[in-house]
Amino acid sequence: MTNPKPLCNPEAEQAVLAAVIRDNGILTKIPNLAPGDFYVSNHQRIFEAMLSLWAEGTSVDALTVQDRLESLGKAEGVPQGYLASLKANGTPGPDAAKIVKRLSLSRHLSVALGELQDRLDRGEDPGRVAAEAAELAALECESGPEVVYQAELIDAAHAEFEGIQNGKLAGTVPIGFKSLARCDPRPGTVVVVGADAGSYKTEFALEWATNAARLNPPLSTLFVSAEMPLVDCAWREASRESLVPVENFRTLGMNLQERVLVNGAFKKLRGLPILWSPVNKVQRVIGIARRLAEQGAIKLLMIDYLQLMNAQAAENRNLEIQGASAGFKALAKSTGLVVVLLSQLSRYHLREGRAPNLGDLRESGSIGQDADLVLLLSREKGSEVLQVLIEKQRNGRRGLVRLRSTRGHIFDDMAQEE
Repeated sequence: MTNPKPLCNPEAEQAVLAAVIRDNGILTKIPNLAPGDFYVSNHQRIFEAMLSLWAEGTSVDALTVQDRLESLGKAEGVPQGYLASLKANGTPGPDAAKIVKRLSLSRHLSVALGELQDRLDRGEDPGRVAAEAAELAALECESGPEVVYQAELIDAAHAEFEGIQNGKLAGTVPIGFKSLARCDPRPGTVVVVGADAGSYKTEFALEWATNAARLNPPLSTLFVSAEMPLVDCAWREASRESLVPVENFRTLGMNLQERVLVNGAFKKLRGLPILWSPVNKVQRVIGIARRLAEQGAIKLLMIDYLQLMNAQAAENRNLEIQGASAGFKALAKSTGLVVVLLSQLSRYHLREGRAPNLGDLRESGSIGQDADLVLLLSREKGSEVLQVLIEKQRNGRRGLVRLRSTRGHIFDDMAQEE
């Protein structure tokens, strides 16, 4: 049996070092690369010396690096003239740095997974080990920068601004209701939609996913249903499209006119870019969504609903939901997805005869804390009016919007208070 190939690329490491010597400014473009990311020990020491010189404002070249290594007593193993002989091998410094960083993460993950395998071999609970493996994989996928230089941040922000203004980038992911346009979230944000039972939270999410799918260009959604079978979700879609009550779908002898409407609805819905999943384990959903986002297959993730998701075990349910909320928040930030978490509300506001607030989100206050936008739905008694309370909005004002809900469909055709 042959030994596995080491997870390293010495040529890429040399390319990084050569690029720094050729242009010290490269260090501003690779602020997240650390000496420990290099596999070759000589390269670790050289890069450490480069960083210390750069921090002091001293020019980084072959001579100053060699002198620094000797002054630190770390020149052993680095031959005279080695630095001057480094070749860039044609790979730009920042690209080579990405290779070095990726391989460093791969080595770390490989060791950690080996330790998990050893624990399995010793008879530890497979479910617990699997949960830790999923959490570890998600952590290692967090490839966002640890620090960003001001110039780099301003350039990125300016480029995004110009892209939005020129119509080349989507500044927001529209909810699809004109009265809620001021709430349309930016990519990379978390939206919480809280509601009591029977207050149209699933219908609201289906409406959003369908509206997004019909944009030009369309925005695709991964809809995770932990509450109901996927076929029931499709029936609700068709009910919304046809305005035929979903309870009629289960009744033998639907009249011909309704049947024609429902069949037409199924045909219209068939080609929409919506993906569905019945998976209710938080870490698995995060892994699926991350993979689809990296492939460019989805822009939205909808969870129906958070309290039914199977989160990693913790001391109590509040902490489990807190961990799930934090996981979805990290997913949104690292992938640019808009993550929509449907949430149940407690019944305290109903008993007290008041409007719901953030404190009524069930099982964890962190749900509202992690969210960038919180919409709380409630139905006015004895009417078709669906109140949408904008309880939290990081980039806008709070307020109340009134929509009309009937037969599984939500209409934005009501007068709004200014």
